[in-house]
Amino acid sequence: MKTQNLILLSLLLFFAIPAKATPADSLKLNIFENVVYYDGYAALVPLKVKEELYRSNTSYTRKLSSEEVATLTKGEVKMQVDLRAACDNYDRIAYVSLLFVEKGKKYPQVAKQLEVGRYITPFMDMNKQPNIRPYFWDVTAVGNVLRNKELSLKYDVYVQMNIFGVPYAAQKQIKGCEGKNDVFIGNLYFTVFPAKNKLKTDYQFNSIAYQDSLSNYKNTDTLGKTTKTYTFKTTRNLKDLELLIISSNHGANKNGEEYNRRIHYVYLDDELILKYIPGENSCEPYRQYNTQSNGIYGKNIKTNEQWQKFSNWCPGAVIPLRKVNVSKLKKGEHRLKIMVPDAKFVDKEGVIPFSAYLIGR
Repeated sequence: MKTQNLILLSLLLFFAIPAKATPADSLKLNIFENVVYYDGYAALVPLKVKEELYRSNTSYTRKLSSEEVATLTKGEVKMQVDLRAACDNYDRIAYVSLLFVEKGKKYPQVAKQLEVGRYITPFMDMNKQPNIRPYFWDVTAVGNVLRNKELSLKYDVYVQMNIFGVPYAAQKQIKGCEGKNDVFIGNLYFTVFPAKNKLKTDYQFNSIAYQDSLSNYKNTDTLGKTTKTYTFKTTRNLKDLELLIISSNHGANKNGEEYNRRIHYVYLDDELILKYIPGENSCEPYRQYNTQSNGIYGKNIKTNEQWQKFSNWCPGAVIPLRKVNVSKLKKGEHRLKIMVPDAKFVDKEGVIPFSAYLIGR
C-alpha cells in the first residue's frame, strides 16, 4: 500500500488530485505541489512540465477543471500556501491570483484578474528548522464569485502562484547554495467545507484594481500626491456587497515607505468607507520562521511599541485582506479612490501594490 501511494503522489506532482472528502466532510483541492521557483532576474530555467502547466521562474499557472470550480462553490473556502526555503534568505512579496480567460482562448490571454492572497516570505536559512512556513486565508468570497453562472459559461478559471526571489545573498551566506539559483519551493491547497443550507447565487463580480503600483511620482492622479481613482460599472442594482482590498507598503531605502506607517483612506463614490493604518501589533509571532539572521528581527525580542514604530508588515506574515460591507449600489458608473496623503517615497523609491474587487447580488 505504501508503494502504491508513493507512485500516485509522483504521478500527481504539479497537478491537482480530485476533491476528496475527509472525515470532517471537507473537500481538499491540491493545486500545486512542490513547485520550484528560480532567480527572478535570470533567463528562464528549462523544466519539463505537463502541457496544462504554465510557468516562469517566478510563477506557476494552471486551469481549474469544471469539477474543481464546482467544488470551490460548495461552501466555506480556506486557502493554504506552504513555503519551503531554498536559496533565497531574504523577505520577498508573494501572492496567489485567480485569472479569467474567455472560453476558446488560451492563457495568457487574460480578461480579468483577482488577487486572492498576498504574503511576505521570511528570512529563511534552508538548513535550519523550521524551513517551511504555512500561510492561511479564508477565501470564501472566491466561491461566491465562481457561483455566478454567466461567469462560468463565459470564462475558464486559472490559478496562479507568484513568488519573486533572488539567490545572490544566499549563494554567499547559506551552506549548500553556492552556485544554485532555486529560491523557494511552494505548495498551494484549497479546503472547502460544504454548506448545509442552500447558498446564494447570482453574484456580480467587478475587478477594480490588480497589483497596481501606487506612488506619488508615478501612477497617481496628481504628481506629488499618492491618490488613485478607479472607475467601474455595475450592470444592475446590487445589494449585499463586499469590497475586498489588499495593499502593502514597500520601499527599503532610508526613510522608505516600508518603515513608516501611514493612514490610508478609501472612498466609494466620494464617501469614506475605510480608514486604516497597515501593520500588526507585533511581528514576534513570526520570529520562529525567520531563521536567517537579519536586521528586522535582530537578536532580542522587541516590544509592541517598538514594532509599531517602523513595521508596515512582518516578514513571514500574511498581508491582510480587508473587507468592507456595502449595503447597496445602483446600476451605473462608480468610483473607488485610495489616498495615502502622508506617503513620502523618498528619492522616488517604493510603491504600494494595490488590489481591489467587489462582489454583490
